[in-house]
Parts: sequence; structure tokens; C-alpha cells
Amino acid sequence: MENKNTNSNLEKILNNYYLDIIKNHYFDFKGSVDVKTFRYFLIINIIISTLLSLVSLFAFIYSLFIFIPTLALIVRRLKDSNLNPLFALIFIIPVVNLFFVIALCFIEKHHHNLHRK
Repeated sequence: MENKNTNSNLEKILNNYYLDIIKNHYFDFKGSVDVKTFRYFLIINIIISTLLSLVSLFAFIYSLFIFIPTLALIVRRLKDSNLNPLFALIFIIPVVNLFFVIALCFIEKHHHNLHRK
């Protein structure tokens, strides 16, 4: 019974925090995103990238496919944290982007969000 619940929870996380973003928010730079969604998307993205890196061609194709929704999610997360969305440009700087994305995982929602409509 516990295994079935675990599979159900994993399926729910995958659907709600990864596939939903790919399907419904691929080019969505408007609004904001909560830290939980951002964290789960990032973790799933890292797992998939790591598994695909075993076959470099698939990793390259996946990287191209996932770049836009990741950038959109970062912009929405910046808005949720009441930071300027232009900070998303840091995402393109190698190594710095890693620390930047990790920091976004720990910044809590700002209650007086100026960018939200």
C-alpha cells in the first residue's frame, strides 16, 4: 500500500511541478511562481539532465528544449520575490547561474509584490 502511495505522490509531483509547466507555461513570463514549484521543477530538471547526459546528444536536445520554460520560470520566480525580472540575464552566465538558481530556491515570497498583476 505504501508503494502505491509513493508512486501516486511522485506522479502528482511530476505532473503538477514539471509537466504542467512544460505544457501550460512554456512561454509564460507573466505572473509569478511560488518557491515550492520552482524547487521541484529545478530538482526534476537536474535529474533528467543528469540521466540524459549519459547520452550527450539527448542532453543537448533536452537543454535546447528546456531553456525557454526554465528562463520563464526564473522570471516568474523573480517577480514572486519582488526582484527585477532582468536579473534573469544572470542565468546565461556559466557557474554564476548555478549559485543564482540555488539562491532563488531559498528566497521566500515577498508579500508586497510590485510586479504582480
